[in-house]
Amino acid sequence: MVVGLLACFLAACGTLDKLLPVPVSAECGDGTVDLGLLPPPTLKRGTVPGAPKETADQAYVLEITPKGVTIVASGADGERYAHVTLEQLRALYMGARIAVVRTDDEGV
Repeated sequence: MVVGLLACFLAACGTLDKLLPVPVSAECGDGTVDLGLLPPPTLKRGTVPGAPKETADQAYVLEITPKGVTIVASGADGERYAHVTLEQLRALYMGARIAVVRTDDEGV
């Protein structure tokens, strides 16, 4: 389930269905950021809390702040899915600002 201001914004704009897979959760922080102005994401390998054992390799956390993008991924699949989500957000909000956000996906 996606929650928070990002979900409301995406739903209001009719773009929620374009973000696949839909993250398990989303939390908005303070402020907005232009994704096009941020450096490449920082990758950290680690356990994603709450990820089911069967799909732990697919789990990721994507955090977007004014300082940059951080991806925490349990494995290669999670890293790939986080990059896919980030690229979808960049395409959806090209030239626009997006809310500072943290999304979690625990795998399918």
